Amino acid sequence: MLEHILVRVRALEQRVAELESKLNMPVSASGGGGALPAPAAPPELPELPELPELPELPEPPELPEPPEPQSTAPAPSERAKLADAAASRSAPWPVIGPASPAASPPQQPPPLPRTREQQPVHKRSDLEQLVGLKVLGRVGAAALLLAAVYFGQLGWQALGPVGRTTLVYVAGLGLIAAGWLLRPRVAQYYTAVLWGGGTSLTYAAGALASLYFELVSGIPAMLLLLGSAAVGQILARTLRLEAFATVALAGAYAAPVLVGSPSPTPTAFFVLLLTLHGWAAWTERSWSWTTARVLAVLATTVLACGWYSFNGRVSTASLVMHVEVLALGLAAPELFAAFVHARVGAQRWLLAALGLSAAHCVLLIDTWQHAEWTAFGLVAGGSWLTAAAMLAPRSNSLAFPLARLGSVLVAFGALAVWYRVDWLAGNVAGQSWLRIASLGAVASALLALRRWILVGELGACLAGALAVAVVLEQGAPSASSRVQVIGACVVPGLLLWFARPSAAAVVGLLLGCVATWFGLCRQLQFGGTDSHWLPIAFAATGAVATFGAVQAGRRHERALLGAAVAVLGLLALTWVALAIAAPALGPAAPLHPFWNVRWASVVGLLSCLLAGLYTTPREEVVARTVLGAATLAVCYVGGLMELLDVIADWPAGWSDVATSLYSLAFASALLVAGFKRQRVELRWTGLIGFLVVVAKVGVHDLSTLETPLRVLATGVLGLFMLGGAYAYARRRGSGSAA
Repeated sequence: MLEHILVRVRALEQRVAELESKLNMPVSASGGGGALPAPAAPPELPELPELPELPELPEPPELPEPPEPQSTAPAPSERAKLADAAASRSAPWPVIGPASPAASPPQQPPPLPRTREQQPVHKRSDLEQLVGLKVLGRVGAAALLLAAVYFGQLGWQALGPVGRTTLVYVAGLGLIAAGWLLRPRVAQYYTAVLWGGGTSLTYAAGALASLYFELVSGIPAMLLLLGSAAVGQILARTLRLEAFATVALAGAYAAPVLVGSPSPTPTAFFVLLLTLHGWAAWTERSWSWTTARVLAVLATTVLACGWYSFNGRVSTASLVMHVEVLALGLAAPELFAAFVHARVGAQRWLLAALGLSAAHCVLLIDTWQHAEWTAFGLVAGGSWLTAAAMLAPRSNSLAFPLARLGSVLVAFGALAVWYRVDWLAGNVAGQSWLRIASLGAVASALLALRRWILVGELGACLAGALAVAVVLEQGAPSASSRVQVIGACVVPGLLLWFARPSAAAVVGLLLGCVATWFGLCRQLQFGGTDSHWLPIAFAATGAVATFGAVQAGRRHERALLGAAVAVLGLLALTWVALAIAAPALGPAAPLHPFWNVRWASVVGLLSCLLAGLYTTPREEVVARTVLGAATLAVCYVGGLMELLDVIADWPAGWSDVATSLYSLAFASALLVAGFKRQRVELRWTGLIGFLVVVAKVGVHDLSTLETPLRVLATGVLGLFMLGGAYAYARRRGSGSAA
């Protein structure tokens, strides 16, 4: 305590000395203490009388509040005396102000550098532990196994099969017992080495007894090997070593391979494989032993494929049943985890889905090649859809792939189920009707069950495509195939009405158009024996496209609207190309004294185009432009073709004048409609028509026609042109914008 007080007093003296040196004031010599600094007094103030010496007090009095600054200040000598008196008191005063470095507590000296013997030796000790414990221990266990083999060779004649087997078992059990006794006093790895060697010896004893000594065979030999593997699993669980458990599980999977399966069917063998896989899945869930689960999946798959490779398939039903159970058993942990709301990683469900898909693809190929059970797709797909419906409320990540693959299998199964039926042999039409009906039923069921299976459009699209393929595979259209088009269009209609994704609705539209066009007529000319079906094909295909446009407007789907408009535009372009090529291919086939095939087709197509145009929303400018242009082109070409048929027998030159007059009339009608409806696109189309007629009259008609016909052509052209100019002049004069 005294030392601490002296340190603080010295610090105070040093601080006072520094302040006095800065103010150029003398240091008081009394008591070894310094004088307190004070500001210089004004020269005009009188000196104060000297104050008497203050007596020493046993305890320091409380410091009074500092007085208000006054105009007078004591002399420096008086302040020095007060400072000496305060420094000579017994009780120390608290230090006011920033603490000096000398007043801080003493710091610990820096640690001395370690010597070579004191440096950490973690790496060296780890390497030494690895070599001394793991390497030497494992080499020692291997040496014991080798010694046992040599001992068996030496005692081959003396001990006999039973003695040799018993001795190996005793050696293995001795190592296990030694590890159990030494476990509290040795490292864990040493115990693992002893137990691993003992388990290997017992496993080797069972293999020797079965394979070489032929003491046991069949089920008893397999039980001996499985018992050794079970002992290894128990010991691995005691030590919590995943590698030990994985090796023991590999021995369990190798047991039936070494012993063999006497059963002609793989039932018992697959039950054993699934049991081992279930144990591996339980260890993964309980102790996170992922390596054991991976080994179980691979070993089960390889051994199952190996069984069928060596033994062959028993029957189609047996193959399907065993492979289905095996595939579902391998995916059961993920399915159960999804069912109880446990987290299933994306990679896990993807691998499970791929595994199930691979198994079903193998079954599908095998059953299709042997043609023994064509209903496999319906059965397998139905089971997958049922599993998807169960998992949908709990795990969409598993339900989605199962539902999609199940819907695909069901669609294929609905088609394949009627291909190998004996009582339908030779009845192609009956087979086609049954296939189309089954495909339509499957598509309807998939769309109706979307609430539970979450997805159904993929299978419905596939079913629609297969139904269209059934219609088209029959070759040239016939009476029965044309009636089947109605059934084939059921699925596309359902997709257009009920499908939620826009892509599925577009697929339904395209399938419906393909079925109606190619299913009704495949003759691309207006003349011929089968040409009367061409207008029906135009009208039916246009009706499907118009229905798609209506659905697109109702559902506000631009992709579906674009597809419908593209189909209608393609139909219009096809009709124009066929109409222009009609004179070279022959006249149009008549339907009535005043009608023919071409005129009937243009009426049906124009009806569809106008319906699509008026059902398309006004904000869809591109779609309305395409439909309007197609409508005008079909109207112009349709009227022109009928005019050419009428004037085919007129004298030369009159046909040119007639076509020019028809073109002028059509352009004038467009101009009038544009003014009437205030549509600038119609007016521009009419103006372009006038310019085309002017070019035709000036280049072609005036050079080939006779003078009377030239007068007629130019006179009518002038009248029409003046009429158009009068319309624009009246529009300008009425105050409208030009």
